[in-house]
Amino acid sequence: MRKLKMYIPVSLMILQFCTIKHVIAQDPNFSQFFHSPLSISPTLAGNGDNKWRAMATFRNQSLGFGTNYSTKSISVDGRIYQPSESSSYVGIGALFMQDAAMEGIYKSTFITLNAAVHLSLDKDEIHGITGGLGYIYNKTNINFDELTSAQQLNSGGFNRALPTGEPGLTNIPGYSSVCAGLLYTFTTDEMIADFGLAGFRFVKSKQSVYDAGSQMNNPRYDAHFNIGKLLTDKVDVNISGLYQFQSGVNGFIGGGYFGFSHSNDPESPKIFNIGSYYRVGDAIIPYVGYVFKDFQFAVTYDVRMSATKSGSVSSNAFELSLIYRNYRTSRNPLLW
Repeated sequence: MRKLKMYIPVSLMILQFCTIKHVIAQDPNFSQFFHSPLSISPTLAGNGDNKWRAMATFRNQSLGFGTNYSTKSISVDGRIYQPSESSSYVGIGALFMQDAAMEGIYKSTFITLNAAVHLSLDKDEIHGITGGLGYIYNKTNINFDELTSAQQLNSGGFNRALPTGEPGLTNIPGYSSVCAGLLYTFTTDEMIADFGLAGFRFVKSKQSVYDAGSQMNNPRYDAHFNIGKLLTDKVDVNISGLYQFQSGVNGFIGGGYFGFSHSNDPESPKIFNIGSYYRVGDAIIPYVGYVFKDFQFAVTYDVRMSATKSGSVSSNAFELSLIYRNYRTSRNPLLW
């Protein structure tokens, strides 16, 4: 059964690779996009009230019949330079992201290096602007040792020792691309707000399956915002949204959560977060999280609302994010 199950997907996958002129697949994305900031814009390197932070997000999505898709990201970013008594800074960050399908047989890996420069626009340092640049390397791998193809079928059944007939797909070349972004920030003691634009591969990037340079990986453009507002000393609200456009397809996800602090010590925050997000035309996404000192975790579950959902196929997705921050300032931890 495993051989038959794997034969059907790989045939479709090979057909897709070999017949299209342009790579039209969508980039990996998260429901908790705000917990994977470097996948949204290079301007978010060093953004936030911390010297540096480490973040990880794991997403698992099942389409039924044992067909699982998983996406994971791990990032580290922080400020390498910040003048004393100033909100201006230079930030850097690195992101590892991997999209896996067919039980890990197909993997697409992204490595991104980012740099951002934030400048205050007024003497009270309420308004600021950030510019960011990033370098991206992407590599796709297919493990043909776990697959069977028509060329391996003989009178005795499938023989994986035989060649697949697709030698060019066993070593798909990696490619490099760039990203850039611009971010406006508004910061007070009781509120923070970010509004940004970013582009990925806006300079056309060649991605050739057969090393012929004939395929192009289409650019992606993001518009995003994040607003955090203290309602009381113990309660805040965070609202985020992300609009993406790629390959003629666009989508928006937005929502928010309330944070409830139950600690009187700002050096040891304890905050319970609860809320919900909505991916337009697709899913409602409940959100639950908790902050304990410098650690934060959150879980979401995509509940599909699409009318095209099949009764035998579920594309609901589970996500878990983990965050560690090593530095705090006098700002209320609800606004970190």
